[in-house]
Amino acid sequence: MRNEFATPMRSKSDPENKIQGEELFTSGGFTYRLRLDFAKWPEEFKGYQVCGSCYDGNYFYVSTRCPECPIAVFDREGRFIKALGADLPRGRMHGIWKDRRGRLLVADDGCHVVRCLDKDGRILDTVGQFNCPSDTGFDSSVKGHLAYLTVTHRGEPFNKPTRMVEGADGCYYASDGYGNAAVHKFDADFRLLKSWGRPGTGPGEFSIVHSIRTDSRGRVLVSDRDNDRVQIFDGEGNYQASLEGLLYPCDLDTDGTYIYVAENDGRISIFSMNLELLAQFGHSGSQWRGHSITVDEAGNIYLGILHGNDNFVKFEKVVC
Repeated sequence: MRNEFATPMRSKSDPENKIQGEELFTSGGFTYRLRLDFAKWPEEFKGYQVCGSCYDGNYFYVSTRCPECPIAVFDREGRFIKALGADLPRGRMHGIWKDRRGRLLVADDGCHVVRCLDKDGRILDTVGQFNCPSDTGFDSSVKGHLAYLTVTHRGEPFNKPTRMVEGADGCYYASDGYGNAAVHKFDADFRLLKSWGRPGTGPGEFSIVHSIRTDSRGRVLVSDRDNDRVQIFDGEGNYQASLEGLLYPCDLDTDGTYIYVAENDGRISIFSMNLELLAQFGHSGSQWRGHSITVDEAGNIYLGILHGNDNFVKFEKVVC
């Protein structure tokens, strides 16, 4: 179904009855110009939830909850190129990544797998067992958000995974997820090398492992959403540090100079690679409730949003 928060445009919002304005966000020496109109969705695909995004230098790959367009491809100017994966057996799409071999890795938290797809959306490989969640104590009979609190121990891959990414070391790292409390490391052929994590609030413990990213220093950055932090590990799972005091961090990205965090309670935070807080815009309860975040080589930010009509927007970096 379409996003329940999307609303039809009122007749008084006709372009002929509107003077174009500009909205700027400034914090800590960073300034961005909001581009609500960046993603040019075909009419039949408008208004669905955007749950993941990534960028390969030429195209944006956006995972959605649209039945006919589970993966949307846009060019650098936001022009819609094509839809992928309409015939893909699936439950609920989540995070997405494109690896150096040109393959798309799409997490399906409804069917407990990560799909490895070719450029045309065809299945090359499946990591995990389709529709077979691992044993973590997760109780699916509990309704709503409280179900995620029933996880009692770390399990094997997967129980509601949220994302898989490729590291600079050629290994793959997965956040797992809603029904687990684990990060998994795989080799280049998706063979499991190791796992770490458990339910809790201490270092190396998780409460909803919502996304994952590696950086140029070989670190593994993990969105520990319900603990309001990003935890940072080395490639072997040894705890290094945390970015604390965040507002429901759903996703993160890095351009090698900065770390960008999408906080689903309405804020974007920017950190240095030395983990110093540099800038924040938005606020608790604002409409910028990012579920995914992607940054291009120019430092522009692209936010994927579950709620409302504007579901993949651009914050264009302004160079002063």
